[in-house]
Amino acid sequence: MGGVVEGSFDQPGRSPQFYRYTNRLFVLWVFIFFPFVFGACSSERQGDEVRSLEEQVRGFWEARIAGDDIKAYNYEAYSKTGKMTLQQYVRARNPALKYKAYGVKGIGEKGDEATVTVDITYHLVIAARGDLDLSTTIDERWVRLDGQWYRQLEQPETNQTPG
Repeated sequence: MGGVVEGSFDQPGRSPQFYRYTNRLFVLWVFIFFPFVFGACSSERQGDEVRSLEEQVRGFWEARIAGDDIKAYNYEAYSKTGKMTLQQYVRARNPALKYKAYGVKGIGEKGDEATVTVDITYHLVIAARGDLDLSTTIDERWVRLDGQWYRQLEQPETNQTPG
């Protein structure tokens, strides 16, 4: 009766190979998948704050096509700089012009400024001629203000002294 049995209180037993393997897999899982889970959550929050230039351009033109001038205003540099109020912006819009479709043809970023080439299809109502469906390609100027891209219509102010 006096023998030592593996796993008794006198002699700790060895863990089976399966448990060692499982522990390693668990540790590996924690180090590999844990950062992805929390990384995805943090990038979602950042995505709400700062959107890419292409996302901003698409958001602006989707608002324009939907006829949502209030939403479109939020993509304009005016909304950030205060050079034009929302009421002024809405009043400046031409009710005879209805945007139908757009396509981003190209984006050229240079620092905090960018030029975006956009194909636009629009519907124009002219009293004497009737309705016209037209299309054009335009180059828009976009600027990054406080880390976010905005469409800018006016040229930046330059302090030039006459010489």
